[in-house]
Amino acid sequence: MRIDLKYLFFLLIIYIFYLIQGGVIFSALLVIFLSMGAISVFMTLLSLFKLKSTLKVKKKLYTTGDRGEFFLSVANDSLFFIPFLRAFNGQEEMEVRSLSAKDETHIPLRYDFYRRGVYEFKDITLEIKDAFNIISLRRVFKREIIRVYPKLVPIKHKGFSPGFGSLGERRNLSTNEDPYHQKELKLYTPGDSLKKVNWKVSAKYGEIFVKIGESTRGKSFLVILDMSDRIYRLDKEGVHEEAMVSYALSVSKDILKKGYEQTFVVNGMETRTFEINTIKDFNNLIEYTVDNDSRGDRDIADFISDWNGSNRDKGGILVFTSNLSQAAKDSIREMKTRSNSVSVFTFDVENSLDLAEGGISLYVIEGEF
Repeated sequence: MRIDLKYLFFLLIIYIFYLIQGGVIFSALLVIFLSMGAISVFMTLLSLFKLKSTLKVKKKLYTTGDRGEFFLSVANDSLFFIPFLRAFNGQEEMEVRSLSAKDETHIPLRYDFYRRGVYEFKDITLEIKDAFNIISLRRVFKREIIRVYPKLVPIKHKGFSPGFGSLGERRNLSTNEDPYHQKELKLYTPGDSLKKVNWKVSAKYGEIFVKIGESTRGKSFLVILDMSDRIYRLDKEGVHEEAMVSYALSVSKDILKKGYEQTFVVNGMETRTFEINTIKDFNNLIEYTVDNDSRGDRDIADFISDWNGSNRDKGGILVFTSNLSQAAKDSIREMKTRSNSVSVFTFDVENSLDLAEGGISLYVIEGEF
């Protein structure tokens, strides 16, 4: 609660004259000023307790680059007119309004989401004043949390098709596959790719079966996303980080739509591995990128070296990184075999050019958005 200093000053002067001079005039003035203060406190407190305020979000889902549009819905359930209603977003004044008794108003709030992440709106306050402008009270809004997701983009190229991988080669040595052999099939579940449906078996048994046989399991991807702190050195606003994470997720979703298996590995504050075979798996990955940014401290070259023994069965290997040091390039070259495909997505055009000599595909993320 705040009390106007001018009111206190005049009240003090009147009280002093009342003590010194006395008389009807100063007695009446003192009663009037005290009554005004009492009425102000009563009306302001009652209005505050009867004031209902909520933050209403226009959309439920926001992605990077969206402008968030919210409304502060303020309802005055008291019997008194509120002549002065002011909203603050932190220290920034949003709007000043008045509010009639038993009435409701909506104050717009806009916020640009330049980056993905978890946004907390906890500094929104309402200030009300009485008709005499003596008492002012503030109410803090209940904290609102809004999750902003990476923006997925259409994939403009289709160059990252998988080979078979060493395990895939061994599994495909046998070319005589019995289409009715149910050991290689399973019943369809939501999220399975329709490209894997075995229509002959499905027609025979009256249920939808999808292939899990050896002829398709060799075609899988290993996706490595570098979320080390080196990406922050490219720009302070985090534009490059958003572009890299967004594009890596877009490629991952494209792989999922094609019906391929994939292992998605993140080099961040901790090593995280996601086996993505369904939309639910992919959504778990999305949630992880919302909660975490590029703060890892491990060099991508060391990180890739640790995965060289685990990628021999992968038909395609995709690396998303902004750090193409000589050690990183050497580690990437070691991943290339005659039976797989390796692609590198980066901003670092200058240091990446010689990778193509080893049969490694290069894609520049800049310019894709």
